[in-house]
Amino acid sequence: MLSSFQLLSYALCALYCTLSVADESTRRLLQFPANTPASNGPQVVEINGQWFYLVPPPNPSPSPPTTLPQFAPVQTTTNTPNAPQATTGTPAPGQVYGVYGQFCPVVSGGGPLQCNLGLQTITSDLVSPNTAGSVTCSNTGDCCQCGTIQCGDPLQAASPCLSFSMSGDSSAYGVRDIQIYGNSSAQVQCGGQDSCRNARIVASDIRHLSCSGKHSCQDAEIVVNEPAVEMMIDCGVTSSCENLQLTLNFGSPASAASNVCTDPALFEMGEIRCVGVNACRNMTLTVNNYDCKTVVFEMIECRQGSCDGATWNFYGTSPVGIASCSLPNAVLPANSGLNRCFTDLQMLSCSQPNACMGQVRTIIDPQTDYKLDCVNTLACSSAQFTIRITPATNAIPVEHLYVYCDGEGSCMNMKLNIINNALSTVYVSVYCSALGACDNAVLTGSVNVEFAEVKCGNLEECANCLYNGQQCGNLYL
Repeated sequence: MLSSFQLLSYALCALYCTLSVADESTRRLLQFPANTPASNGPQVVEINGQWFYLVPPPNPSPSPPTTLPQFAPVQTTTNTPNAPQATTGTPAPGQVYGVYGQFCPVVSGGGPLQCNLGLQTITSDLVSPNTAGSVTCSNTGDCCQCGTIQCGDPLQAASPCLSFSMSGDSSAYGVRDIQIYGNSSAQVQCGGQDSCRNARIVASDIRHLSCSGKHSCQDAEIVVNEPAVEMMIDCGVTSSCENLQLTLNFGSPASAASNVCTDPALFEMGEIRCVGVNACRNMTLTVNNYDCKTVVFEMIECRQGSCDGATWNFYGTSPVGIASCSLPNAVLPANSGLNRCFTDLQMLSCSQPNACMGQVRTIIDPQTDYKLDCVNTLACSSAQFTIRITPATNAIPVEHLYVYCDGEGSCMNMKLNIINNALSTVYVSVYCSALGACDNAVLTGSVNVEFAEVKCGNLEECANCLYNGQQCGNLYL
């Protein structure tokens, strides 16, 4: 007489055999990690401690196993326009289902794939570091079919993630549980086209986030807890960070409530570079600073159109500042958060041709030795800049401002008005050093503003240039 276990085994065998001869385009057998109940969707069975789907993924797709830390009032996007959708349809030739319902490319002869589900059961969907301290997915579609990717060990400080490299096209595409436990030099690189796209990444203590493949971090959600000092963010190519939801967390509201912070230490971050076509279009960057530190970004750089529609949120109990900005013709929402690009600045950089041409900007309470850099062809031509110094007491009073017009027509027809409402005198130096650099420029200063230098190489660089009604040509190099 057959035992209950034998009857169950035969029943499962019969079921599997029926599946094995079914249409291969609709058959999918997915193994979950041991002792993990599959809670979404019917027709899931446990065999020897392993959980299996016996049908295509349910609709909607399984909930991601990682919950992103959310610090109020952080806003998240729940319906990104290009997010992969769970589907029971038939994948196109050369594609298979990923764990989260996305279609993953499988290229014949394209190299071995990690987490290669295909039509077979895999033993684990966890990618561990495949060399000391690194995870690398280098082939087209590599790691796209993973359920979880982990780099570094949160319980072993001596085993951090040093490098997380997605260099293959569509590598880790749509993977919604990626965990990176770095150290002060960890690198996160999404270099393949569509690599990291639609992914969800939670990382800590990383030094460099690079989205260098086309569409690489588009529509992704990335949280970085306790970024490393001088962390740099690079969005260098077409749509590489478009619609990206990026959150940087310093401390937590709970820690802020228990700490008395009277003298925040300076914490220097690196640059945020959005230099590809639509690189940071509609991106949302949220900085939550609940630590006893003043976080200052070295620079935020946007090329023409690359940051259109982007939103920059700065929350917390301690200050967040920006040392300098380069925003050529950026179209920013009124509440984009980059108004601080024109308050307490060290420099406004207009370093590309036409970068700040025709812009109307007001800079409030710049730092002493503030620099307005118009250093390319027509960089600040026809722009209208107002620099306003309020009576507010600064730790270091504003003493000197510098304007550099170094490019053909760089400050042509520019209007610069400096208003000093503080008691001390502010000295201004202007340097025009290219053909037509300051032609027809009008420079004016209020009481307590003195033009210490207005230097031109020759009349061809300052034709009809005026400072407080005087010819700029009166002061030559």
